[in-house]
Amino acid sequence: MRTQALTTGRAGINLMRTKGGPRPDTLRDLLNAYITVSGAARPRPGTMLHSRATESNVFSLPAGTIGLTTHKDRLVVFSDHQIDLEAYPEYRLEILTHPDMSPDFQPLLTRIHFAEPFLGYLYVVAEWNTGDIFHYWAVTASTWQPNTVYQVGQVVIPTVPNGFTYRANRIGQPGATWAPNIARAIGDVVEPTTYNGFEYLCIETYGASPRSGATEPRWPTAEGETVAEDTDGAAPPPNTTPQPNPGTTVPPEIEDRYSWKYPNGVSGGAL
Repeated sequence: MRTQALTTGRAGINLMRTKGGPRPDTLRDLLNAYITVSGAARPRPGTMLHSRATESNVFSLPAGTIGLTTHKDRLVVFSDHQIDLEAYPEYRLEILTHPDMSPDFQPLLTRIHFAEPFLGYLYVVAEWNTGDIFHYWAVTASTWQPNTVYQVGQVVIPTVPNGFTYRANRIGQPGATWAPNIARAIGDVVEPTTYNGFEYLCIETYGASPRSGATEPRWPTAEGETVAEDTDGAAPPPNTTPQPNPGTTVPPEIEDRYSWKYPNGVSGGAL
C-alpha cells in the first residue's frame, strides 16, 4: 500500500481498480473529511486541543449536556434546561426549547445534529425524544440589568437563562409624527418622521401661538437631552380654517333661471 498526498478530489469516490495505482485526484474512501465544491480536501470540523489539556475538566463534558462545538473562543454545549457550569469556565451553555413545550408537554433534547457559526451566531439542528428535529439560530444577547434603558429592538436574556431571548418592543401608543407649523402645547408627545427609538415630550413653549418650525429639527438620541424648534413664537400660525364656498353670484339683471330683466326694465321669460 502506498501513501499518496491528495491534491484535488475531482472524481470523488472511485472503487474501481486501476492499473498502475490510484490517481492523485480520486478517492477510494474518506474518513473524517470532506471534499469542497472546488475539489479541495477539508478535515471534519472539530475542536482544537486546549492549552490546559493536562486538566481533566477540559475533556469531561458537563453532566446533562448534549453536543459540543466552539464559538467565540468558548466551548459550547447544549441542554433543554439550566445547568450550573461554574466548575467549567471553558464552557458556555446554550438552552434550546421545543416550540410546543408547555406545562403538560416537556420533551427532552436527545441529539445535536449540527452546530456551527452562521452570521455571527450559532446555527443548530437539534433532535428531541419525540422525533422532532428543529433548526435554531442561537442569538447571543446580554443579560438583563436593572435600571437600564433598552431601545426598541434590543435583545436580552434573563438572569437565569430559560432558553428564550426577549426583544424590547413598544408598549404604548406612538406619538404624533412631526410636521411643520403644527400647534404645540406642553405635554405633547412627538416622534421624528424617521423613527429612531425615541419620543419627545414638549416641556416648554414660547409666544402666544406656539407651533412647530418650518423644518424638522435634528433629534438628539441620548436620554435626557432636549431640542428646540427654530420658529417665531410671536407670529400667528397660518390660517388653516376652511373658508365657506361663496357659491355663484347671480347678475342683478337675472331674477331666476327662466326670467331676466332688460336694462330698460322690460321683463322677459323662457321660450
